[in-house]
Formats: sequence, structure tokens, C-alpha cells
Amino acid sequence: MSKRYNQAFLSDPLGFCRAHRLIADADGGHVLKVKNTYKSVPSDGRVWFWNIKEEAESSPENRGLCKIDIASSQKKDYHPCFWLPWEAGTIIKCTLKSKVLDDDDVRVFFTAPVDGCSILIEGPRETPSVYHANAVDHTVGTDSYTQRRNRTAKIEQRWQNVPLPKRAIPKHLQSKTKYRNQFTGRALHGHHYMKNYLAPTDEPDKLLKESKIPKNKVLIRKYMGTVFGFKDANTGYWTFYYQRLFFIYYTNLTGQGVKQWFGSGAIKFWPGNGTLVLHKQSPIYNVDPELGIEMM
Repeated sequence: MSKRYNQAFLSDPLGFCRAHRLIADADGGHVLKVKNTYKSVPSDGRVWFWNIKEEAESSPENRGLCKIDIASSQKKDYHPCFWLPWEAGTIIKCTLKSKVLDDDDVRVFFTAPVDGCSILIEGPRETPSVYHANAVDHTVGTDSYTQRRNRTAKIEQRWQNVPLPKRAIPKHLQSKTKYRNQFTGRALHGHHYMKNYLAPTDEPDKLLKESKIPKNKVLIRKYMGTVFGFKDANTGYWTFYYQRLFFIYYTNLTGQGVKQWFGSGAIKFWPGNGTLVLHKQSPIYNVDPELGIEMM
């Protein structure tokens, strides 16, 4: 059954995401390089293997959800992908270039589910660098709104301290000092995929009404997000998307706990579509074609 879902995902990933909710789950065992201000996935540990568990959709724990199993070694019906893990209070970087397989054989990217983390991307479209950034250790503020806003700002500040890969900048621009602000940054922050991250929302109530689940049976409501990327086989260019996820945990008529998942399809965020610019204070420039970066 998984083989059928895998092929459907590969042949039409956006169409598949419009019909299914996705979450990637790895088996652990990550080996990371420790840098001064961040950690990175070593070149020989970037490629993992994925398989969509179709059978999970009908289980009470994952109703309406496709779980993507991410394994560190090849298994039957598993396909290669670039995998970016996460760690609390840390920025982890993965450059989408493999020393294990031919780059043309690795056309999918996944990272761990996000529920407040930021995903930042920079560099050329053929081999971008992707960062999974967490700041749960940063708790400045007396209320959740202020804390969340400050965490987002802290993530950007920490990311600014990560050295910019030279390959992301054309040679004639490498002498400039503000090229990260001007040319390469894109970010997906918590408030983009979590509707209630910085402000209340009535979406849970609308979803409850559509699902016909009694409000008094609902125990938990939670937003999350899934981020994935696809490499075009013809151009060799990467494009990244996110999917808003929301689950309602409730008790059914027999008293059994059920997670009902909802999702938003696939929303493009890199290259820039005019809505997400990391440094909102920065001037917007016409980017040199060498970068392969689209700016608004």
C-alpha cells in the first residue's frame, strides 16, 4: 500500500499534498557537526530514505494523516531524500548536496515537524542551505504573545551569526557586508503556519463545525506545520512548500481518544513569492541572476 502512495507523491507532489496531510518522522540516530553558533548535518549524513505509511491514516492516533517514515538506511520501497533534523534551542543546517548519491537521484527534502520553529533557506536554487531553528530556550516576556514574538526575533538574530556560505554569493558581491540581508534570506516562522501563534483564530471552531465533532468532546486543539522541498528533474532547481496542520483530539462515542487531522494543501515559500522576506527592514534589490533567487 505504501508503494502506491509513494509513486503518487513522486508523480504529482502538490496534487498529493492537496489531498493528504503529511508529517515526517525519523528513527533518530542523527550525527551532527558542532560549530560555534550552530550545528550542521555532515555531507555523508544528509541523505536518508522515506516511505509514506498509508495505513496510518485510518488509525485513531492519526486519522486523516499520512506519516512519512524517515530511515537512516535503505529499505524496500523507500526513496532517498535530504533530511534535516531539529534540536531544542539550536540552529541545524543542511546543504542540499550529496556525497553519497548523485544529486539528481535525491529530489525530495523533508525536515522534522514544526510547531513554533523557523525554517530558513538561502543560497542558489541548485544547492540551497536549509536551517531548522528552534528558540524554545528563549522565554523573554510575561505572556505567550510576547514570548513567541521574541523567540522569532531571537531565531533571526542567531541565524545572522551563522557564517554565510560563500557559494551563495556571486564573486563580485562577496566584498559587500550586507549581502545576507539583501540577497539570500527566506524564512518560514511560526505565525505563517500556526494560525494561532501570535493571535487568536476562529478556524478551530469552523473545523469542528465541518467535522461535526461535538465541542464538549474536544480535549486538545493544536497547530503544527510540515515543510518539504522538491527538485525539478529538468532544471535542477529546488522549490519549498509548507503545509499547515491542525489536529483535534477528542473522545468518540465509545470513549476512545481520537486525533482528527486537517491540512492546508501546499503553500510555496521559497523562492520568494512576494509574501515572506526574512529581513523586513532591508531594502529590496534586483538580484543578480547568478544567485538564482527570486525577490519580490
